[in-house]
Amino acid sequence: MRKAKYTPSRRKPVADAVEANGYRSDIQGMRAVAILCVLLYHAGVPLVSGGYVGVDVFFVISGFLITGHLIGQSERQGRIDLTHFYAKRIRRLLPASLLVLVATLALSRWLLPPLAMRDVSIDGVFTAAYLSNVWFAYTGTDYLASNTPSVFQHYWSLALEEQFYIVWPLLIMLVFSIWGSRRLLIIVLSAVSLASFGLGLYFTNVNQPVAFFTLPTRAWELGVGGVIAASLYTGARIGPRTGGFLSWTGFLLVVAAVFAFDDGTVFPGYVAVVPVVGAAGMLIGGARVTTDGLSRLLSYRPFQFFGRISYSLYLWHWPILIIPSLYRSESPAWLRVLLCSAAIVLAALTERFVERPFRYKRGERARPTRSFALGFAATVAVVSLALGAGVMPRLATDRVAGGWPVDAFPADVSVGVSVPTNIRPTLEHARDSNPEIYSDGCHLDYADAAPKVCQFGDEGSDDTVVLFGDSHAAQWFPAFDEMGDNDRFRLVPLTKSACPSVDIATWNSRLQVPYVACDQWREEAFRVIDRLRPSLIVLSNYPHQATAQAGDLETQWSDGLRRTIERMPAGSEVVVLGDGPMFKVEPSMCLSEHLESVGDCSRPVAEVVNATRMQSDERGVGGTKARFIDTREWYCPDGVCAVQRGDIALYRDAHHITVEFSKALIPVLRAALSSWLPSRGNS
Repeated sequence: MRKAKYTPSRRKPVADAVEANGYRSDIQGMRAVAILCVLLYHAGVPLVSGGYVGVDVFFVISGFLITGHLIGQSERQGRIDLTHFYAKRIRRLLPASLLVLVATLALSRWLLPPLAMRDVSIDGVFTAAYLSNVWFAYTGTDYLASNTPSVFQHYWSLALEEQFYIVWPLLIMLVFSIWGSRRLLIIVLSAVSLASFGLGLYFTNVNQPVAFFTLPTRAWELGVGGVIAASLYTGARIGPRTGGFLSWTGFLLVVAAVFAFDDGTVFPGYVAVVPVVGAAGMLIGGARVTTDGLSRLLSYRPFQFFGRISYSLYLWHWPILIIPSLYRSESPAWLRVLLCSAAIVLAALTERFVERPFRYKRGERARPTRSFALGFAATVAVVSLALGAGVMPRLATDRVAGGWPVDAFPADVSVGVSVPTNIRPTLEHARDSNPEIYSDGCHLDYADAAPKVCQFGDEGSDDTVVLFGDSHAAQWFPAFDEMGDNDRFRLVPLTKSACPSVDIATWNSRLQVPYVACDQWREEAFRVIDRLRPSLIVLSNYPHQATAQAGDLETQWSDGLRRTIERMPAGSEVVVLGDGPMFKVEPSMCLSEHLESVGDCSRPVAEVVNATRMQSDERGVGGTKARFIDTREWYCPDGVCAVQRGDIALYRDAHHITVEFSKALIPVLRAALSSWLPSRGNS
């Protein structure tokens, strides 16, 4: 490989400011700032609403140090030794990572509901394989959302960095082997970073989880650090005054992002430039070693301590904070302080007794193949352990429950004391209790915009009932399908995930973008309904959908519902079904933890049914031809919302009913709609 020329006497000060072995206390201090931002954000400190940008600071630092190390090795040895580079990464990162992963599996098994281990196991496998970021992007995980997170969610950034460490050295080697020019390297790294930035902007507007979690869309942040390192290696110099200005300006940009951003900030997108440029300014300014200003502040012992343990603290803080409150009520402030303290202690111990021994163990540097072998064996062992953690115990008692009597109302069916052996569906399969329109393509997913007109029930009937709405309309399909056969009407479901029939501009919370496909689908559905001229139109929607417009959601919802009703054909009856409970914890999760005391999973109606949103439905119906049906007594007789009755598990997740419960509600549904059902109304 061609070796670039350099003058040792001129290179030394610059190299020390760039390479990992040229220790810079300000970078250690930057690590401290980054990890404290992340820690306080995850601990729920209100003012640190944008603390997640600490990860972006870590990215810039990593790109800077790794690029500096690779260029320095090429300068000294005339080549880049990938074998030793990857072996060093294994010794540096893998021991602590796998230790915390195993501890998290054990802690989850001890504290989480048995059913939760299914998700923990899958996430653990991808985490151990350093593919968690790809997995979370695929599953549409929202890192900034308040919904049930993964205990391994924070590992996404570590997986992304490891993937970067595979690609980046190869790119640098390629440039040096062909051109051997440091200046051309800067151009290539800049071009790659700009391309990545462009991809990030595109996917932020199209698929936010992909933009947030994947290497192609976040590599530019590490690339910025790499470009800085390569630029400093060309001999770029700055004066102390300029360095101080850049350092403080960069620091203030990071602080501004921490306080100004929040979970509603569309991220990464353009706004990610703020913390990245801030971190870049701190790195460039710190290249001029000073004894005062920001460099001096960051060199103080507390910053150095947190910088030293930052990797282990990043690993420990999330499972320590999240597991005690996962599937339960939020941890009080005093407990979060205690948990943060425990994470700091564990991080300090891990850094001292795990990180340091493996990192600096004598003889290991000369035996890279040993590092590869041990790393591979340890990873395979942890993957196997994660798979084993997902093995479910028996999630039922030996008791046999009586079936749900025909024509019985919910209030007439016993809640029971324990989870029966004949429960339908089983707790393990409750999540899979989807109506058949999910599997046959009649219920549309997020991307689809053209309604699919499917017919069920008595397809030869002259009377048509349309079920119109989101997944909360689709959950009624099993009941209406059976009623269509018995009551002689044709059923046409027009349903789409997270897309209400209420005429409002919606927000795709999965992708964090305006839900254009929903608005297009709804408009087309209006035309389909107008052509069908159905006898009855049933509207049912999840009332917690986010809108793409600013303003009062309740008013938007009621006004949008009124507009939808007004667009229904003149000769059609319109019924609006009120929505059911929204549990904080998936009922099946709770039942798996209370096999002998299912009553502990019941909740008061006021706790799980949003009366305000129900009033929005009532206001939207007021003054129109439609009728509103309050369903609270169906779900919560006598003000108590049970999650199991007879031999039926009522909910497949926190707010959707199972197929079995939908069919069990036919008697109460038929009674409520008796004057509107086509055959009943005409009999």
